[in-house]
Amino acid sequence: MPDDGTHRYLWLSFTLPGSNEEIRALGEYHRSCERSGQTHVRFKHLFPDYRAKLLRFLDAHAELVH
Repeated sequence: MPDDGTHRYLWLSFTLPGSNEEIRALGEYHRSCERSGQTHVRFKHLFPDYRAKLLRFLDAHAELVH
């Protein structure tokens, strides 16, 4: 993904593990690591209903996050 400003934002869509809850978010290209081949994207915006779903999931699975 080029870091030239033309592809700075992208729409993300994913399903929460173990459920059929879909989350959509606006992501912002952050950086890429040539050594590992990974691209890093951070959340730029989550709509309130998706944020609530994600927070409920994280609360219910807090032991997996820590």
